[in-house]
Amino acid sequence: MNTVDVHQHLWPEAVLEVLERRSGAPRARRRGGVWHVDLPGEPSFEIDPRDHDPGRRARELEVDLALVAPSAPVGVEALPDRDALAATAAWQEAAESLPEELGWWALAPAALPIEEQAAIAADAISNGAAGLCLAAGRLGSTASAESVLPLLAATAEAGVPVFVHPGPVTPSAAGAREPAWWAPATAYVAQQQAAWSAFHAVVRPQLGSLRAVFALLAGLAPLHGERIAARGGPAVAHDPLVFYDTSSYGPEAVRALAAAVGIGQLVHGSDFPVADRRPDVVERAFCGELAEVVRRDAPARALGFTWVPA
Repeated sequence: MNTVDVHQHLWPEAVLEVLERRSGAPRARRRGGVWHVDLPGEPSFEIDPRDHDPGRRARELEVDLALVAPSAPVGVEALPDRDALAATAAWQEAAESLPEELGWWALAPAALPIEEQAAIAADAISNGAAGLCLAAGRLGSTASAESVLPLLAATAEAGVPVFVHPGPVTPSAAGAREPAWWAPATAYVAQQQAAWSAFHAVVRPQLGSLRAVFALLAGLAPLHGERIAARGGPAVAHDPLVFYDTSSYGPEAVRALAAAVGIGQLVHGSDFPVADRRPDVVERAFCGELAEVVRRDAPARALGFTWVPA
């Protein structure tokens, strides 16, 4: 395994077709060869099938391996059980046939009993998933973190990481639609910060071997560690099994987090095609061997060298 991008998104047609059958958001509609996805708490967005063609994605990679998942804020895992099961099955079937340059994150339908979720995740991992993608809202409080411990225990037992990514956004009480930048700059960041705090308060004491990758630098949560400890929260020491993907931030934030947690805990994540791959924040923040740590060495540790292309 050489250079890795731990955070890309891919929408197979079969998953979008599950959303197409829905009458309410989240739902998908095909118009003019492009999919339009409606969300309950954010503006609609477009999915161009050309951007989600696995062969084209593999050919155009700027790394040796990219891990993909559906975009978690759409919330296919949070759908009612019938739709969530259909979307999860469609995702896994499509993912198992991806080119070897593309790895994938497993999904677990939240509406099912937690033991069934753990079984679905374990099956996906045994069939090649790099780990489990978990919406940050499922770690949004200490109580919710406790409720997903069996799912995370199954992930730890399989020897793979959990990838914590912002999930669906709750619609505003007034029903007003915020601009497209609002949720990524506010709700997503808050979700990641809460998930990071709950992980260290609840999950880490119970699951000492679980590796975790937090998207978008965990919303810079480690920079709030001193404040959390001063208010009676956990005093988070250096955790060599927690990693932070560099998506959605610039070089100043990336360097600041490296100073807080160590550069060996940062992993390259582009959030492509939601975000552009260029300019590459890793290149802007670091150079030479330091950049290689973020693109190669740290991702290898985060994945545990257990993921092997099918």
